[in-house]
Amino acid sequence: PLLDVAYGGGVFRSERLRTIFAQSLESRFPGIEVRPPRYGPEIGALLLAYRGAGKRLTPAFLETVEASAAPFLGAAGQQDQSQGVSRHGQ
Repeated sequence: PLLDVAYGGGVFRSERLRTIFAQSLESRFPGIEVRPPRYGPEIGALLLAYRGAGKRLTPAFLETVEASAAPFLGAAGQQDQSQGVSRHGQ
């Protein structure tokens, strides 16, 4: 895809809203992909803190974060999709 757009927040528990949101963006910006966030809010907050501290989020760093979080994400590396939280590693 040209650009990934991730949604987040409780309002996106609604499948209907997610569909309308995705269709609206995709019709205006061909080539984008609307998807669940790659990480849940806890990891997202960690990454924002690192970025705010001027740290670079390198692929190696992200791999370390993913590996460290894996035990907390369940056997399949997934968190609850109904909470607007993504599958680990997507």
